[in-house]
Amino acid sequence: MLDLKPFRALTFDPAGDWSKHLAPHIEHLADTSSDELRSKSEHNMAWLTDPERDRSDRSKFVRFARSSSRLMEWMNSGVLSKAPENTYYKLTAESNGESVSWLIGLLNLRSEPKVSVPFRIPPVFSEERARLLEAAYAYTDLVELVGRSEPSVVIQSSELLGKGERDSVQWTLEAVSGDFSELQTDNDWSVATGASTWIAAQGFSERNGSKRRVVAADHVPVAIRLSSAKGTKTNPQHTICTRLTWDPDQIKSRLAEHFSLVSTPTAQIMSEMQSKLQAREKRAFGVAVSGGIGFVAEVNDLDALLEQLSNWSSPATPSETHLLHEYVFAKLLGLTGSDYYTFAREADQAIAAVEEAKAAAFILPEMNWENMIDADSTGVKLPYNAVRTNLAPVSGMMLWSLRDFEA
Repeated sequence: MLDLKPFRALTFDPAGDWSKHLAPHIEHLADTSSDELRSKSEHNMAWLTDPERDRSDRSKFVRFARSSSRLMEWMNSGVLSKAPENTYYKLTAESNGESVSWLIGLLNLRSEPKVSVPFRIPPVFSEERARLLEAAYAYTDLVELVGRSEPSVVIQSSELLGKGERDSVQWTLEAVSGDFSELQTDNDWSVATGASTWIAAQGFSERNGSKRRVVAADHVPVAIRLSSAKGTKTNPQHTICTRLTWDPDQIKSRLAEHFSLVSTPTAQIMSEMQSKLQAREKRAFGVAVSGGIGFVAEVNDLDALLEQLSNWSSPATPSETHLLHEYVFAKLLGLTGSDYYTFAREADQAIAAVEEAKAAAFILPEMNWENMIDADSTGVKLPYNAVRTNLAPVSGMMLWSLRDFEA
């Protein structure tokens, strides 16, 4: 039985063109870009994510105070407002006649020891709104200001309550009520973006003698995947929305143009990958197709591969999973968007994902000291964002079930 409770959400509903109010996360803002964004609108999220401008800005208190002041102005003008009551929210994604939903609420950590904190949950309303949410979650005064006795974990807008397209996926966010304590889980919990900030804010408030209740330290926001067929699953997984009708030989031929391929039985893919990846600068992935066959694709020249990625955002961090997503899926197989892959930490989880009709499963190698050192040398922050970080030396493994691609 889960100790799950509703929360009071915050509505962000500025007037005018929505794009004028958007801003990336604080880590991706420079002084010049921040000034440009703030000039677009007095309600641009850059007002909350202003980067460091002098030594005093290194203090979280200074940035929190600055954000809090702007948030208060927005609340007084009606741009920000509290939802009328505590509630749960259901996020639903629909595509090609299929749908999947997530229940968003607060989970008591002490009642569910499997919770991993912090960990980012993949589902987003759209790319732009994801940046908006990240920007807001970066400042815990949003929680203090709006929550008071209950934290605020979801920012809504009038647009989000309707439907909007993103890569042929329809997203709907709606308030729901009911007793969800009987939900069963079959996987580890993942905590939504902002949970680590909440916990830090709780300690920050206590150290500075604040008597305001920020949030119960044992509750964090979670998004629980709802599945009518096989019960409830946590850590929402994206499934493919595009059909691929190529046969195994065509896929192999396509990949062989750019990778060195070694054929291997499916059951031996992982061991074959390990033997091929003794050199730390190498990257490789495994592919399993129908009939128990498969192969390991080895990246011989990582620099040359990166040069072929026209939209590669960070050549300094080639260990990111985007290497496979942007190149293998988009460039070689013609699949676009971010709704066609899942993540798993163990081989059996990935295999199970294929059996459950997931089109692809991506394995992150196990966390160990050598991997952490190697990933750290590429500039990737660890261990906070495992979803974005593909630890070296293993680049990952994709398991494809061709029956999922049949037209």
